[in-house]
Amino acid sequence: MENKNKLDEILKLFTTKVLWTTIGVLLFVVVIGSVDWWYELKKEAAITQIAPTLRSEQSDVPSDWKTYTNTEYGFEFKYPNDWEIYLDPHAVGFISAETKQKMENPLFEGDIDLWFSWESYLNTADPQSVNKEAINGYEFTYYSGGQGGHETGNYEIKSGENVLTFSGNPKIILPVLSTIKINEYSIVTTGFYKKFISYKYGYEFIFPNEYWQVRSVGDRTSAYLANEENGTVYVEFEIAAENIGRESVFDIGANVPIEETKFAGFSAKRYECPRMIKCPNQLIETISIQLTNYPSSWGEDNEINLDVYNGGEGALIDANKLLSTFKFAN
Repeated sequence: MENKNKLDEILKLFTTKVLWTTIGVLLFVVVIGSVDWWYELKKEAAITQIAPTLRSEQSDVPSDWKTYTNTEYGFEFKYPNDWEIYLDPHAVGFISAETKQKMENPLFEGDIDLWFSWESYLNTADPQSVNKEAINGYEFTYYSGGQGGHETGNYEIKSGENVLTFSGNPKIILPVLSTIKINEYSIVTTGFYKKFISYKYGYEFIFPNEYWQVRSVGDRTSAYLANEENGTVYVEFEIAAENIGRESVFDIGANVPIEETKFAGFSAKRYECPRMIKCPNQLIETISIQLTNYPSSWGEDNEINLDVYNGGEGALIDANKLLSTFKFAN
């Protein structure tokens, strides 16, 4: 009987320990779960707090911002309406009203809000700061240091043969760069003529203002004189900077010798079929040029053509002027 009572006590003690152990384990699980749940809530709250900031950085700029357009380098962006433009021989500066007021103080050691220049400062940058950043669909190279002080950030992008560098405090200039548009080409009217400027491939030429038209698709640009009623082309000046997927006389051979020459400062091959020789494709005169030493944005199959068709004899002088006005920018 005595042994039975001892056994009951042992079982009771064991049961109690198991119960408390179980309760302890359950409490531990609840606490850990609560901590994990609390941590997830904090993380979710942090995400909720960050998201509006990101949206505000990507939102549209105020409607009263002005537009700066640079036809020489082919880009434009919007900037605050109280900023003034400052022209420097090697750069273009933008100064806010607040910064301008601060600059009246002789002790002011800062700089203007935004500099745009056509030079690269990457070779003087802090190597640890260099990285790629996508802004408004364009890939910029970002680096600190360079031409400015410790607060200066530089956003550099290559557009054809040009380097565009925007410098300043990133917090100030990023909203401006979020509006940037980089053009592939532009057409500028200058009196009786128009100038076609290709920013992507770095060249320009002049063509008559009246009757002539221009089309530019991909790497191909054509200035042409055509019959307004039926669209018949009389003269066409075409530049194919890469000329991928199309054969030329330089690929298939020509009925007259191809000579080595210079064109627009580069070594080139030239094919010419004058009027006294039967030319292909119903042409009465044609000149084809291929640069053998060419800019980095061009391809090895590049081609520049001046074609004169039946009916275009009267435009030969203008046609040859087109060829003579071709040059590489800068």
